[in-house]
Amino acid sequence: MTERAAPARRPGRPRSREADTAILGAALDLLLERGAAQTSIEQVAQRAGVTRATVYRRFADKTALLVQAIESSHTDHEPSALDWPDVERMLTDWTGYLSRPRNRRMLRRLHGAADDYPELIRRS
Repeated sequence: MTERAAPARRPGRPRSREADTAILGAALDLLLERGAAQTSIEQVAQRAGVTRATVYRRFADKTALLVQAIESSHTDHEPSALDWPDVERMLTDWTGYLSRPRNRRMLRRLHGAADDYPELIRRS
């Protein structure tokens, strides 16, 4: 009979999924409300109900946080969703996407942040 070793546990407390969700949601909401330049880690932490240290443990900087927040809001799409068979289908999909005010605001915020935060555009 062989005994299996328990998997090595990472040091520290396990990360809270609730905190992750709150941080990403707060970052996305603030990005939409104020734009990238006017959003701070402190504001995100306050809105999420966590400390700045909790945010910084998960994200190296504001840009990394905002990129992840944007990516997390677009996880419901299949990888093949951007493989349009023709221009008509592409325009129909974009019309549906932009018919939602939140998506229009996101597009405006990303476009407005392109010069100061090019990583938001490259990774989104």
